[in-house]
Order: sequence, then C-alpha cells, then structure tokens
Amino acid sequence: MNVQPVIPIRLTDDWNLITRTIVPIINQPALFRGGENAFGMGDINPSLFLSPSKPGKFVWGVGPTMTFPTAPSRSSAAGNGARPDGGRSVHGWPWVVGALANQQWSFAGWGGEDVNAMLIQPFVNYNLPRAGISPPHRS
Repeated sequence: MNVQPVIPIRLTDDWNLITRTIVPIINQPALFRGGENAFGMGDINPSLFLSPSKPGKFVWGVGPTMTFPTAPSRSSAAGNGARPDGGRSVHGWPWVVGALANQQWSFAGWGGEDVNAMLIQPFVNYNLPRAGISPPHRS
C-alpha cells in the first residue's frame, strides 16, 4: 500500500510547487525457505514539481525526486538514488489523462549494486458528476 499525499504550494502568481511523497507500507512474506519476511515502511520517495499556476488544458510539471533508505530490511528497500521527474496531463472535463515518467540512478545503495530504473506511470481519471467536484475554472 502506498500513502501518497500531493500538496500544491503557490510560489508566485505564475508558478506552483507541487510536492508528492510516496510512503510505501510493505507486507511481504519470505519468497523462499530461509528467506526473510518484510513488514513495515519501505523507502520514502519525495518528488517536487515546478508547474505553471494557470496551465490551461495541458498541465505539466518538472523537478527532482529522491529515494531515501528508510526501509527496515534489504528485501523491502530500493536503495538510495536521485532522478529527474516529470509529468503531463490533459484535462477534458470530466476526463483527466496523463503520465508521470522518471529515471533513477543511484549514488549509494546496498553493497556495490547500482540502481538504474525507469518508471512510466500512465493514468486515466474520470470525475463522477455527483462527486461534489466542479470543473476547474479557466481564465
């Protein structure tokens, strides 16, 4: 399970800083006899996105993301790393379609193993008409 709060912070009239921190909660039984169980918090992954505050139909953001070694064991850890991060979405109310992409390279980790991992996370969201949410107002 991931806990993923997203918090927008207004920097100026033109720019926002959007923070997203992923805190994984892991429950993984041993994968083989003699292996170790993993339970608890995994590595924390904060992201910062600089994004226009008046984006129009297309919304985008770019910035860094990091992985901090907070997992209690190697079996639930990803290792230390940093990466560029970016996302883009299209808002055609009530639909929101987009993707988040990043590439991570390690600067430290478990033993001598390097991290070189890419993530592309597409998303599609449909806002229900009676959800109590109104369409965003565009200038």
